[in-house]
Amino acid sequence: MAKRWVNGSRAMVTVNSIFAGFSGALMVAIFRANESQTATPEVSRCLERILSMQPAETVALATHVGAAFAIVGLFLFALAAEWITDALDEGSVGKYLRSMQSHNVGVCLVAVALACVIYVNGGTWWTLIFPLLFALKWLKDFVELLSPKGRTEYQALINVDE
Repeated sequence: MAKRWVNGSRAMVTVNSIFAGFSGALMVAIFRANESQTATPEVSRCLERILSMQPAETVALATHVGAAFAIVGLFLFALAAEWITDALDEGSVGKYLRSMQSHNVGVCLVAVALACVIYVNGGTWWTLIFPLLFALKWLKDFVELLSPKGRTEYQALINVDE
């Protein structure tokens, strides 16, 4: 009998691949939606600029933030898939848990990138709430896996024979 985490690993490699593809598609959508924009935000004094931005500048900022988060999300999903295969090869539940942390952060970043796509394509600040609420579950899981108690409880849950 295989451990629960081993059985779930195969599916998680597929899920990470799907999310990585989605991250790449989001990058394309963000850049395509912003082709007509000419304003770009300055990196210095970013908070000050955000508070006093004109609509074209906020779209440019959303484009850069969304693209950056989609790129980092893509990297995290690839990293998570790599760690899952390492965990399977080595029989290491610890590496599997590390892959889950990478996956959870990647989902949160892709949700922010999705919110940016919605905003860049004419959404209002209110439309950003739904993708961000979507990310809360994965953010909660990530935070739980950071605590020793949460990590131990989750490890006990997934390290049983099926």
